[in-house]
Amino acid sequence: MKTTCFLTRWMSASAVVAFFVTLIQSPLAKVLDDFNDNKVTGWEKFDFGSGNGFLKEKDGQLTIGMHQATKQPFFVAATYGSQTFTIEDGVTLEFQIDLIGANQAEAYAAVGFIPTETSVSQLSGYSAVKDSGDVILAKGLNKFFYDITEGEWIEKPENITLSISMTGEGESVVMTVKVLDIENNNAVLFEQTSIDTPDTDDFQTGTDSPAGSFINKPGNFVVLLYHNDTNGSLPASNVILDNAYASVSGAKGKNQPPNITSVMPGASSLFLPVSTEITFVVNDDQGVEPNDVSVTLNGSKYTVANGLKVVGTSTARQVSLEGLEAGVNYHAVIVATDAGRGD
Repeated sequence: MKTTCFLTRWMSASAVVAFFVTLIQSPLAKVLDDFNDNKVTGWEKFDFGSGNGFLKEKDGQLTIGMHQATKQPFFVAATYGSQTFTIEDGVTLEFQIDLIGANQAEAYAAVGFIPTETSVSQLSGYSAVKDSGDVILAKGLNKFFYDITEGEWIEKPENITLSISMTGEGESVVMTVKVLDIENNNAVLFEQTSIDTPDTDDFQTGTDSPAGSFINKPGNFVVLLYHNDTNGSLPASNVILDNAYASVSGAKGKNQPPNITSVMPGASSLFLPVSTEITFVVNDDQGVEPNDVSVTLNGSKYTVANGLKVVGTSTARQVSLEGLEAGVNYHAVIVATDAGRGD
């Protein structure tokens, strides 16, 4: 099964609507959890068996937190167990999480890949980590490729997207960490690329032991809170997250995603009447069923069950949605999933 995700941002003024569009397309690209159901499902909590950690969904966001201060460093992790991912040669795996905010400066948020063969307690894998004063690429507890403490991102401690992409190159993995400004059209505030080779690599903090990359090892999407209490003085930490996202691209000889085309209104169209319909075409060699096409407007998902019109053949679907309102700012996501199976 392959999914194409078409992201759009809408802006409105009075009785007209303006339109801006960006396309994201990969063999697998989807929001694993937008937390809009306000129920923690599909996530496994890790807190060393202490009972001190909690996961809570409220107002369409996920809070990872602690009930009590620990007077020492501590972390709470959430593993998405419904799906595993593998970094392969020529394949790029990207994980993202929106960091909405943290309750204190030493509350770190992280998103990363942890192999299934490894206990989450070791944090052995690849993780992008951020608090208000650090951006870190970690391979394990106190094993850092780098810990950056200066940059434009310092001025933006919240409402950012934390992203880590991992590309297999032979026996190595090339990792790129990005910090994106959600409130400024995902402007890049930080970007840095590193490589994990089969040999012992130089780390800014700690040592690369054991050496070697995590290529060809299945793993999970993991997000976590790290409570960096080094002197026993901090209150309990929490971070607020949103939109756990994963994508896989570059797999050769495998089922390709649906192709979303002819999206109307066109990109950068201005002063459109609210009577305008959203229309697009979905083409795919495997075929797309009507129930597997959706448009989400401002968090409200539309399918054939509640207003989305999907006609045509399975390999060439024509889709439309009406009902835009005047004076509303719209954010839209178009998703189509084909009938193919396997990777």
